[in-house]
Amino acid sequence: MAANLVVRHFFLKAAAEVLEPRSDGRVRAWCKERIEACTAAVDTLPGDTVFLDGEAPPGELAGQVLAHLG
Repeated sequence: MAANLVVRHFFLKAAAEVLEPRSDGRVRAWCKERIEACTAAVDTLPGDTVFLDGEAPPGELAGQVLAHLG
């Protein structure tokens, strides 16, 4: 049964050195364990995935996501 939902894909392109400090205040071990797998999966993402620059500060990234969502 279709739910008529629009799914948008976003991917934060950032080096592990950028992502690790950002995860320190959250579930640190889980986040760090997922970095390599998520980075490796970049080529399998849907063609309409929006790639975000992981060097940008979190507030700016949030603004970019909101801008894409309209």
